[in-house]
Formats: sequence, C-alpha cells, structure tokens
Amino acid sequence: MRLYPIFATLMAILMLNSCTNEIAHHMDKKFFERHSHQTVTSIFPTSVRDVERMAEDAICLLEEEVDLIVRRPVAEQTYFNLIDAIDQVTTSVKYVASRLYFVTMVYSSEAIRAAAQDGVLRITSALVDVIGGNKPLYLMVRAYAEQRAGQDNLDAEEQRLLQDMLKEFEREGLSLPNDDLLRVNELKKELQKLLLDFELNINKDVKTFLCQEDDLVGLENSFIQQLPRNDEDLLVVRLDMPTFSRISEYCSVAKTREACWELYSNRAYPQNYELLSQIITLRDQLAKELGFSSYAHFETDDQMAKNPETVQSFLKELGVCGEPAAAKEFATWVEQLPDGVKLTDNKCASWDFAYLTEAYKKRVLLLDQQVIKNYFPVQRTVDEMLSLYEQFLGLEFRQEAVDGVWDESVRYIGVYRSGELLGHLFLDLYPRDFKYTHACQIGLLPALIDKDGGIIPAVVAIIANFPKAGADGQPALLSFNEVKTFFHEFGHAMHSILGATKAASFSGTNVPRDFVEVPSQMFEEWLHEPAVLRQLSCHVLTGEPLPEDTIRGLCVLRSFGMGSFIQRQSALAQIALRLFSGGTDFDIDQLHKVVWDEYQPYVLFDSRGHFIASFNHISGYGSRYYSYLWSKVYAVILFSYVKKMGLFDSATGARLIDALLSRGGSRDPFDMLEDFCGTRPELSLFFKELGLLD
Repeated sequence: MRLYPIFATLMAILMLNSCTNEIAHHMDKKFFERHSHQTVTSIFPTSVRDVERMAEDAICLLEEEVDLIVRRPVAEQTYFNLIDAIDQVTTSVKYVASRLYFVTMVYSSEAIRAAAQDGVLRITSALVDVIGGNKPLYLMVRAYAEQRAGQDNLDAEEQRLLQDMLKEFEREGLSLPNDDLLRVNELKKELQKLLLDFELNINKDVKTFLCQEDDLVGLENSFIQQLPRNDEDLLVVRLDMPTFSRISEYCSVAKTREACWELYSNRAYPQNYELLSQIITLRDQLAKELGFSSYAHFETDDQMAKNPETVQSFLKELGVCGEPAAAKEFATWVEQLPDGVKLTDNKCASWDFAYLTEAYKKRVLLLDQQVIKNYFPVQRTVDEMLSLYEQFLGLEFRQEAVDGVWDESVRYIGVYRSGELLGHLFLDLYPRDFKYTHACQIGLLPALIDKDGGIIPAVVAIIANFPKAGADGQPALLSFNEVKTFFHEFGHAMHSILGATKAASFSGTNVPRDFVEVPSQMFEEWLHEPAVLRQLSCHVLTGEPLPEDTIRGLCVLRSFGMGSFIQRQSALAQIALRLFSGGTDFDIDQLHKVVWDEYQPYVLFDSRGHFIASFNHISGYGSRYYSYLWSKVYAVILFSYVKKMGLFDSATGARLIDALLSRGGSRDPFDMLEDFCGTRPELSLFFKELGLLD
C-alpha cells in the first residue's frame, strides 16, 4: 500500500524547500511520479547540467529524508513512516543512479556520459554514507522489528520487507564496531569506482577489423556493402557482439575468423586485468570484514542457492548428463569437417567452434541462418512478438511517437491492460559509437502499487545491437539467435512492467540474482514451438512463413548442443566462482586455462585470448554467473507447464502473471515456482525435457 511519509514538524517542510522545486515535486508524489507517454521522456537528461542536477537532487533527497526518519520520536514510528519510508527513498535514489548509468550506456555525447559516470559514483557514495554507514537508522529498524512490528498487523509482503531490510543492513556491516564499519564503507566506495571503470573500458574498446571483401566470404552481400571504407579503401568492420558472432558462424575464411577472435578476445586488455586484480582483492577484504570466508559466500548468502557449495553440487549434477552429451555432440559434428577447419588432438580452435556447429546445422538440419534471417525483418518480427504476448498475457502494446528520446532510432511502446497504463518500454536496437555493445534490459523507474491499489507505471529500456537496414534499401533483418535475444530481453521487460509491488525494492526484476533470468529464459522457449514460428516469420520479399522443414529444424535447436552449452556455461560459472572464492594470489590466465581444459575438452585453449578482461558479468553478477544455468533449469521446467496448460491461452498467462510475474521479489522464488507448477521443480524434469536422459 502506498502511503505518504508523516512529516512531524514544519522544519521538515522547510528543509524540503532547500532542495530544488523538482525535489519538492517528487516528494509530493512520494518519490515516484506517474508519467504519460507525452511526459515520460522528461526523465532523460539533455545536457551536462541536467545530469548534475539529477545527482545533486537525488543526494539532497536522500540526506534530508533519512534525517527526518532518524529524528522522528520512537513513539511516532510506524511501519509506513519508518520501514516503507526507508524503502521508498533509497529505491528512488537507486533508480536515479540507474538512469544515469543508462546514460553512460547509450548517449553519444562524451561530456554527458562523463557527467553521468561522475553522478553514478556520487550517488553510490552517498548511499554508502547515508544508508550503509547509518547505525542509528539500523538500530531503529531493529528496535521496531523486536518491539513494535507485532502490533502493526503487517501483511506477508511487509513482513518480508522488514526482514530483508534488517538482513541487508547487517550485510552492509551495520552490526559491526564503528571502526570496522568505516573500513567496510571505504572498501565499497573504492569498489564502485573500479567496477564502473571496468564496465566503461569494455564499452569503449570496440575493436575494428580492416579487410578486403575476399576476407568476408560467406557473409551476405548486403552486410558487406554497408560497411564503411577507410582512406586505403579497406573495409572497416566494427566488432560489436552481433558482428563478431556473424563472422564466427558464417565466414568461411579461417584467417578472418582467427583475427577477429583475437581482437574480440582482447577487448579492455590489459587495462581491465589490473582493475580486476584490485576488484578481487577488495571484494575478498570486504567479505572477510563482513564475516564471510569469501566473496562468493557473501554473494550467494541471500540467493536461492545460499552458498557456493550448493552451486558446486548443482554444477556437478548438471555435468553428469552434460559431459557425455557434449562428447557425443562433438563426435557427431566433426564426422565431416567443413573446409578450413582442422583438429589438433581431437580439439578445434576457439574461432572454429561456432563455424563448425553452424556448418553441421546447415548440412544436416538444413538450417541456413543466412536464409532464415530473411524471414525475420525487425519491424514485423517485433510487431508479431507483441501480438503474440498481447494474446497470452492479456495486454495491449501501443507503438506511439514520443519526443525527447536520446537517439532518433529509439522506439516507444506503451503497455496497457484493460485501458490502464502499466509501463513505458523504449527499444534502442541498433549499434552506434560509444553505445553498450551487448544486449540488456534496464529498469529506469519501478512498477508500483499506490495506496489506492492503482499502478504507477514502470519505465524500462531494451538495449541491443541488431543489424541496421542496408544502404541498398534492404530492411534490417534478425538472425534466429538475435530473435531469441530479443525474446529474452522482452521477458525481462515484462517482468519489470508486470511486477508492480507495494514495496519499491521488490518491484519487477528486484529478485535474487539466480532467479532473475527465469522469466527471460522462459520467454525464449516459445521460439521452438511450430505455431509460434509460423506466426512470427514472414519472408521479407514474398511474405511467406518459414517452410515446415525449417520450422522442424528450428524446433530441434531447443536441445541441439545442450551438452556443450551446459559445459561452456559451467566453465564461465566456475571462472566467476573461483575468482571470488577466497584469496588473491593467483594468475588470472592460469585460472582461465585450468577451467577451460576441464570444461572445454574439445576446444583448444589459446593463450593469445584474454576474454576475462571483457567478462562484463564480473561487475553485476560477480561470483554468481551460475545464475544463468540455475535459471535455465527452472525456465525450461516452467515453460513445460505453460505448454501443458496452453501456449496461447490467456488464462494460463493470467495464472503466470498472478503466481510469478506480478510478484517481483515480494515472495520466495521457490514458493512462486511451486504455486504455478503445483510442485517444487526437480532437475530430472529439466534433463527429461531436453532429452538428456538415456
């Protein structure tokens, strides 16, 4: 329930006026303002001064609101003016930081990006000082929990928020002696700067490959023709993620694949190795200050897995089926090697693996991805996907024109249910200089339930780097993997928009990290259903859907190479775990080699590559990269129940929303899964669904 904080004195109101009028306005709206499609772009800055003001106002709001809370007499404290008030103000300030971080990801202006980076650091530092270092605030919350919470008839969500807040305060170090707490807060501030620099180094270091047309044999002509040329008439290939994937999968020139692999595998190297060494050291120190044996133990403590030992058991259990499946898959793929691919000790080169598997798909499954992408023009694919989920989720998506977006290519979609606006979705789908080079969804404002039960709409953005339209008028086309990527990020967006909660910190994707990928990976599963592929596909020239034999082949891809997928994801999970499993005296490249040799026995380790320097999950996921596999298991099982109940059945969609998507982090993930499935999912069902059981 959305209630306004109680301001005890006139001085409180005067203190609010010491901030800008914008702050007073947000206070009147309890920090989170409703936006229409005409006003929503006002949340995006247009100048350096806008960025500076956003940071200044957020810090001012945080300091003054927390001061009001701490000075309130104990006798006047309630759940709403203490627990809910802390939740509202801290979450609102974190979302300002999120919007500024978003600016660093997508804005073209170097000055605005730099100001936004500074703003993020200032806000995160303020959160450490005002919340993470505020013992009186922690003691007030603890006293309320011990002495008065039982009198306030808290519902389940309110009780969960109270307990989570207490635990988070303790994880921040607030139960430590003052000197120890001071060290913890200094460590957190140092880490924030290092982590932001680590991410920005990756975003800035977009490699380019110079070549002749003959070096790109196997790639479609429309792609080659739109590439720019330098003064020496060489093609300039910008190695963002989609372009690198395209070359790895389809270019028949081995030396090109190798050269691009070496460039792409050395993004942000060596500068990020130095940063990573510092990050490892500081995270290890932080964990030990907080009473944990390692940073991995600290990070998993509040997750579904609870500890690294459970994660290791999970990965080992996956390997029981994954290892033999991977061996069979590789043996099948290398029965007929494509030209230019050779094995050494029954291993292929890193730059040949994707090309090898794509060649097999084309030869045996009759799946030519260069042909298939003609059935997925961007505009129509997006429209049909929206139509599909309108039906299943009972929503209406309105694509409307808005002014004030950060780039002219950005599209806006309003999300409605029964005429009520639930969320604003921005699509930034195409590459440009200085833009984030992968794909993601980012929350810019949370979906909330107000005091009257109404919805305060979320604002979210999907960032991608899909191919642009060709210079010859050829429309932008998506590969099947890019369609899957879009479905994945759209799943995150639906979770963010439909997950309206009373507690701001529970909204949408604010769930345990090892659960957050469940909805997004579940949405991917629709793409291996014949009826969905028929509806979604449309040839760019003829308007025909995919041929039935191609549809059958794409459905086979659901389990294709699953053993190899499990082993590769396990390798990445192990790297992340071992980087942060205690101690700091180890060689990053040696760790990479040890894990690679153990989990990738059919791919040669090449010491020229330093992919860990651009392993951007180190920042947000830390030791928890296992979350992708963990979530994959539950996503596949969840989808199997959706399919049984009805893929296009709006009643099934309503049940999914009620049990899971609408709950955000307000319930335990295991309980939400059990609610929808009727039982707690078991790993054996995952193996059965993907044909990994003998």
